[in-house]
Amino acid sequence: MNKLRFFSILAVLLLLVSLSAFAFARPNLERARENFDNAREKFLNAKEKFEDAKDNWLQIREKWQSQKRTQDRNEFLSKAQNYMLRSTEHLINYLELTKARAEKIDELPEADLNSITAQIDAEIAKLEALKARIQSTDSNQLSSIAAEVKAEWGNVKAFSKKIVGLILAANTSKVIAVAEKIGQKAEDKINALDANGFDSNAARQALAEFNAFIQAAKDKRALAVEKFLQITDSNNAQSLFKEGHDLLKEAHKELTNAHKSLKDIIREIVGLKKASKPEEPEDENESNNDQNEED
Repeated sequence: MNKLRFFSILAVLLLLVSLSAFAFARPNLERARENFDNAREKFLNAKEKFEDAKDNWLQIREKWQSQKRTQDRNEFLSKAQNYMLRSTEHLINYLELTKARAEKIDELPEADLNSITAQIDAEIAKLEALKARIQSTDSNQLSSIAAEVKAEWGNVKAFSKKIVGLILAANTSKVIAVAEKIGQKAEDKINALDANGFDSNAARQALAEFNAFIQAAKDKRALAVEKFLQITDSNNAQSLFKEGHDLLKEAHKELTNAHKSLKDIIREIVGLKKASKPEEPEDENESNNDQNEED
């Protein structure tokens, strides 16, 4: 392999580390982006209906509380039922938007995407069941369901924190996977040098450092996932999300260090290749010219 081709391959490896997010794009990504735009539009419409329903409920509640008329109470209950329906629909559309956002991230591994969307679908199913109960319940019996709707707001908020964390962790996993493949390629190069009698101790030491940084990144990513999976409600969502996010930041620092070690590996390999290249024989014409000048 000539030196120019060798440098070209190494440059590609470095590019893969810095641009690993584009390494494994999923098919139908354009459709996923269109679905996201549609989900966002539905979410905004549902949000507007929710806010209108809330305003109407607050107005009639104030009217009923001040005048205590039977007709105002009946209207209050009707508006309350509509408010609960719109609240539930708003939460459903928020989760649909979160799902669409995950699907349009091209670097998200398929297995992680399937896990995330399955969890979102399960949460949506719970809300759809709650919505059906609101629709079928007499307005005079809504007080118990109202408490459930309120609780779902906290649940969805916590659930969203967990899902965002898992998406971030999945992105980190993809970068780690690409780095591991690059590390294997570097090890193959070093083994080839060993087989040809080169002293590759310095390159192998740099590779050991590279692998140690990668393992540290994997360990911290795994700890982050544990934190995100522990999120169960609004009471622990914020603190656990922060702990998980901080661990992912540490994982990315380890990946940055691994990138530096990769540069050391490349420098050592290039140095060995350069040192092993035989000196080019002196050009005969140049030798004769030098002799003539001496004469």
